[in-house]
Amino acid sequence: MSKQHKRFTNFTQQSRMVEGVCVPIFDGGDADFDELLRESIRVALRTDLNPTDDWDELYDRIKVLLGAYVRLEGEGEDTVTLMARLAACVADVIPMAVRKGLCR
Repeated sequence: MSKQHKRFTNFTQQSRMVEGVCVPIFDGGDADFDELLRESIRVALRTDLNPTDDWDELYDRIKVLLGAYVRLEGEGEDTVTLMARLAACVADVIPMAVRKGLCR
């Protein structure tokens, strides 16, 4: 069958929006709620880029993102595990931001 005649019969949801963040859905149906952590780190890094941004608005956005993460992923999870995931996301986001020149 040629490429243009292929049909996708097993359509599955690939992502969902949570608090304005696109959260990927894996094949098994599990969502990657760590994307909420990564977005909260990106928001925090914006304060370094533009100190004229309203810190209160950014802080509120960070609280909403972290609250959604804890509500969706934190059910029954150990606090230490959640903090370890946050640290891992920091380790992902900051080097990427440095490479892109998004932080000083």
